[in-house]
Amino acid sequence: MDKILIFGDGSSTVQEVVDILNDCKISSEILTTSHEELRSFDFEAVGNKKVFFAINHHYLNYLRSGYLYQSKIRKHNIVNVIHPSAMIADDVSLGFNCLISYSAQIKAKTKIHNNVFINKAANLGVNVTIHENSWVGIDAKITSNTTIGCHTIIGDNTIIESHSVSSFCELTKKGTYKDIIKDHVSFIEEAQNPIYFL
Repeated sequence: MDKILIFGDGSSTVQEVVDILNDCKISSEILTTSHEELRSFDFEAVGNKKVFFAINHHYLNYLRSGYLYQSKIRKHNIVNVIHPSAMIADDVSLGFNCLISYSAQIKAKTKIHNNVFINKAANLGVNVTIHENSWVGIDAKITSNTTIGCHTIIGDNTIIESHSVSSFCELTKKGTYKDIIKDHVSFIEEAQNPIYFL
């Protein structure tokens, strides 16, 4: 298989992607390691090589989605990175630039849109939909028949039991979420009360 070119931002996500590719016996090359390098990189020089954007969930995943858009309009060959230990049902639908990490479980009838990162040991139930540019943390659990909106961060060790999490939400306070969650809400680790963005 061709070498995969990795655009990174200096986060631990880059090393995780390299480790997963090594486990899959796929060679890779890191082209950028900071936001400064990303901003000045000549994306035209990549041609039609295989690329992956291993950028953390900063700013509700906007940075990753912005660079991904630049790559897409240049018609780069954007790939998914999936660890061999991940358990994915045969009928799962995946977009592009998706990361499925170590021991993640994704059950039947699930649809994962473009640029979604599913981290270590995350567990997605049957018929889950995760819209583009989202992030599911380590050991997070999303129960069956749940829809997660775009640009949403589901934190580590978080359980989503609601059937709808709207777009632009940051749910990083550990615990179980059971209610429908509306757009632009943030439950963060330090917060005593939810913070709403208007």
